[in-house]
Amino acid sequence: EEFKNKISKMNDLFAGIAANDSKDLVNFIIMTLHEELNKVEIVEQNNNYIPNIDQTNKVLIFQNFMQDFKNRNKSIISDLFYAINCNITKCGLCKTEIFNYQIYFFLLFPLEEVRKFKNQYNGFNQFNPFNYQNNFINNNNEVNIIDCFNYNQKVNYMSGENSMYCNRCRVNCDCSMWTYLVTGPQILMLLFNSG
Repeated sequence: EEFKNKISKMNDLFAGIAANDSKDLVNFIIMTLHEELNKVEIVEQNNNYIPNIDQTNKVLIFQNFMQDFKNRNKSIISDLFYAINCNITKCGLCKTEIFNYQIYFFLLFPLEEVRKFKNQYNGFNQFNPFNYQNNFINNNNEVNIIDCFNYNQKVNYMSGENSMYCNRCRVNCDCSMWTYLVTGPQILMLLFNSG
C-alpha cells in the first residue's frame, strides 16, 4: 500500500483503486528507476548519430543504434532489464527490407489472441526458438510459452489504408512486418493479458 501511494504521487494515472494496465505500470516503474539511476549525462546533440543512415543496412543501423544507446544509458536497470529487438518492414513490391532497432524490457502476450493464432496455424511451431517438439500440450484451447513466442514473432500484413510509403517505389505499398528478438535481458518480464 505504501509503494502504491508513492507511485500515485508520482503519476496520478495510478491513483485511486481502479485497475490499471499492468504494462503501463511496469513501463512507468522501470523507466522512472532508470532515469533516476542513469549515470550518463544526456546531451542534446549526439556526435555519433548519423541522421541520413541507410535504413536497409542492417549492420550499420545496429552499430549506430548500439553506440547511441551506450552513450545515453548506464544504470543497473539498463544492465539487468534492457534488451534489443528489431522490427522489419518489407515492401510487397520491391522486397526492400527496412530495419528498426528498439529497446524492450518486457513481452506482452494477449492470451486470447495467442490462442486464435495457434488455432489458425493448428499449433504449428513455425517460430519455435527451442529445438524440440512441444508434445505435452496438444489441446488447441490451451496455450503455452512456445505458443506465446510464436505469436510474438508472427508476420503482420499491411494493405489498403494500412499500407506504407516505400522510399524506393515512391508510392504506398502493401508490406509485411515482423519482429525478432536480437538480444535478451538478464531479467525478462513476461506479461500475460487474459482479457
